[in-house]
Amino acid sequence: MKTIGAREFNRHTSQVLRQVLRTAEPVAITYQGRPRIAVLPVGRELTALERLALAGRATVPDRGRALPDLAFDPAGGVDAALGAVREER
Repeated sequence: MKTIGAREFNRHTSQVLRQVLRTAEPVAITYQGRPRIAVLPVGRELTALERLALAGRATVPDRGRALPDLAFDPAGGVDAALGAVREER
């Protein structure tokens, strides 16, 4: 979920609203550094993760960045999985 400050939202309200309508992705408005309000299209419900992010209890992953492929083999154990991740870096 994208976040913007209240002052920036005030300056660019129409742009933010167009973006929300175009993408259907909610935008969190922060006040004093904490998310306070979510702007989302009518009929669109927040997911559980988005509700947690709005409450400041979780972070929504950036959809533009690919996550690493973390194939975990339980037989190899956690050490093997961490070693594989370290090798990819």
